[in-house]
Amino acid sequence: MVSTRIPRPAILAALIILLLWAAGFALLLRERRANTFPVGQTIDHRLAVQPGVNLSPDDLAEDALPARLDQLAGQGIRFVRFTLPWDEVEPQRGAFEWGRWDRVAAAFSDRPDLIPIAVLDRSPQWAR
Repeated sequence: MVSTRIPRPAILAALIILLLWAAGFALLLRERRANTFPVGQTIDHRLAVQPGVNLSPDDLAEDALPARLDQLAGQGIRFVRFTLPWDEVEPQRGAFEWGRWDRVAAAFSDRPDLIPIAVLDRSPQWAR
């Protein structure tokens, strides 16, 4: 008959390995907590109180944009977010069509109190 008993030195070695692993894990967690910032330190409160809006594609139309930006500036809006469709900017790989977006940038440059936030959206067919 074969004995299935595990020798004591093997059990002792397994316990030592388990304790070392647990100690290392505890040190790792402690280090991670020490390197995190409290939420209050990660927010620039000067910017957090500034109002902002999202513009629709209709708001970005060439004839509507200047009046819309003037309206927003008059209301004290600071941040203006809109989507920048990648599939329109680069419909073919390496072929860029910036005309519409150059006009949007020019409209914002005339209103330095407004901060544009462009969100890249919609990948072109060639990049999928």
